[in-house]
Amino acid sequence: MSEVSGKPVYGKEQNVKMALMQMINEGQDPYEIILYMADYLEKVSGEKGYKENVRECLHAVYGIGLNEEKPLNAALVQVQQRCKKLEEAMGSIEVEDIKKRILFAIEHHKKFAAFLEEKIKKGKK
Repeated sequence: MSEVSGKPVYGKEQNVKMALMQMINEGQDPYEIILYMADYLEKVSGEKGYKENVRECLHAVYGIGLNEEKPLNAALVQVQQRCKKLEEAMGSIEVEDIKKRILFAIEHHKKFAAFLEEKIKKGKK
């Protein structure tokens, strides 16, 4: 039943309930289930960026905070992808001030990637 109206829930909400049960019964990754739900909530609430905010919180709390390998690996992949895009963008930049900012961002991404790699290594011990 819907807590708001007291009436049974049908339609999209029922589909989400069934999808959630299916993902759990299939043994899917809990982080992916959370992100699926966050994506649904972002769409129905109209709150752009909600899913990304949830993803960042998962990476921070469960990854960096609690040293869980899966969110650490996911965060590392994202940092490496952003770093690669920044490096690719350097070839088309002619303004020195912009180049300096992008180089700063690249160095920051590389340092953060090294930090994440070290956390992953320590977590495996």
